[in-house]
Parts: sequence; C-alpha cells; structure tokens
Amino acid sequence: MITVYKKKSIPDKDVVTANDLFFNKITSSKLDERAKEIIESIDGAKMVDKYTIKSRFDGKELNIDKLSTGCKTALNIMLTLMLHVTYNLLYGIRNCVQE
Repeated sequence: MITVYKKKSIPDKDVVTANDLFFNKITSSKLDERAKEIIESIDGAKMVDKYTIKSRFDGKELNIDKLSTGCKTALNIMLTLMLHVTYNLLYGIRNCVQE
C-alpha cells in the first residue's frame, strides 16, 4: 500500500530525498523484468539489460542512470514493495515534478 503525506503530516520516519542516489546505490543492482513496464510507461525508454536503456528519442543505448528522477523514484518504491522491505522509509517526490 502507498500512503501520500502532506508536508505537515509526515510521520517520524527517514525520508529519501536523494532518490537518484538511492536508485544508483541500491535499486539499480536489483532490477528485473518487472522494471521494464515502469521504465517504458514513465520515460518511454526500453530496458535492454539491467544497466542499459534504449532512448525513446534517438534509439541510442544509455546507462540506466540516465532515467528521470520520477522513474527512479517509482522503481525505488517498486523495489521496496516487491521485497517487502521493512525499512522505515518514505520517498520524497518533490524533485520528481517540474514547477
């Protein structure tokens, strides 16, 4: 289950605000076939292998760290839910949207 909190109602938990770093250090090494659909639906890229995507713009192969912050955040959440991780974590999404 995913719960969304407003800034003033965030419980006393660790908040992951550096979603890109969390993805690069933890999530990227654990990606599997389930990540393909998320990557394609959010960034429009195709997952070639665990560490490579094919760009939707010119078809070039890129390192997976070129995914958008929003896509990385969704993959971080997917990993947490998939592994039934009992981390006491919240994911900040402020950096996932354009203002």
